Amino acid sequence: MTCYFDLENFVAFSKQTIDKDYRKNAIQALSLLKDNFNIKINSKSYDECDEYVQILLTEFTDGVEGEVDLEFGCTANVLRQSNSFKGSILFLQDKETVSTIKERNEILCGGISEETDILSMLFLHKNKCHSEEFLGKNITAKNYLNLKNLPFTKLVIVDRYLLKNKDGISNIDFFEANILKLLKDLLASKKTRVDIIFVYQLKKTYDPVTKTHLTDGPEISKLTETIKKLVDKRSPKPNVIFIAVPTGKQIKDEHDRHIFSDYLRIKSGGSFIYFNNEGEMISSSTTVDFYSLSDRQYAENSINILKKIEEYSNYTLKNYGSDCYMPSTYNSDEMFKF
Repeated sequence: MTCYFDLENFVAFSKQTIDKDYRKNAIQALSLLKDNFNIKINSKSYDECDEYVQILLTEFTDGVEGEVDLEFGCTANVLRQSNSFKGSILFLQDKETVSTIKERNEILCGGISEETDILSMLFLHKNKCHSEEFLGKNITAKNYLNLKNLPFTKLVIVDRYLLKNKDGISNIDFFEANILKLLKDLLASKKTRVDIIFVYQLKKTYDPVTKTHLTDGPEISKLTETIKKLVDKRSPKPNVIFIAVPTGKQIKDEHDRHIFSDYLRIKSGGSFIYFNNEGEMISSSTTVDFYSLSDRQYAENSINILKKIEEYSNYTLKNYGSDCYMPSTYNSDEMFKF
């Protein structure tokens, strides 16, 4: 993950590490940056900085695991080239640009003196990048899963029993009581187009009379329209993609129950279908793990899992595409790229 600083923001953050009101949280944020991030600072060369800034840069770069670059203009054209900054952290001095980016809710961004508060959002429990939450306590029918107020441009929801349980019985009503609740909360105020990608299993039964495979999947077109209606009428409709992996083909236990977003991975012990329509818990799972991708190892783990998911998804699209759905204009090469 990369963190971009305008020089003025870098100086403001450096001051927070010694300010009595910010120091504790700022030092934790500084440690997160040094251990996990590549840093780009919008500034001219080191020699062209004044002496005070040179001192701050020298102290800051000591102990940084990633790369630190001074690159003049590296935060320019953020609004027009937002795709290049997705999944990054932006600290900008221009208030209007910061306000616009926050309104879009695509990239984690802050203005002058917001650096520590923004970076602290990446901690999920105290100063850790991992948290464990309990079904029935932290996660209820009323307070379902969430993305911890972190922005997103894409959701990949992987769950083999998302639309069919292990006995082949339809989960569509339970899908509405669980996943649609999550999407409704996320999309209600979304003003930019997002990708929502579902990867699940579909049972196929061979009919010896017609010599064809019969499927008992959901009405994808109807479900797609339901999801699109969750956004405001004036907002772009999401790209909704369904990848129905045939039972017994490719999908594996170790990566079949995850939700991925730009800054977060959620791992469930069982299906994400936790509650029925009456709000009663129907899952045998007890805990759900949240991983902030600001941690370098967690980010690498997510990349590796997504690679496996991409492999069997591509296999499915190639061999069982009629059971899947993808907008004709969508670039499938971008499905699992964050």
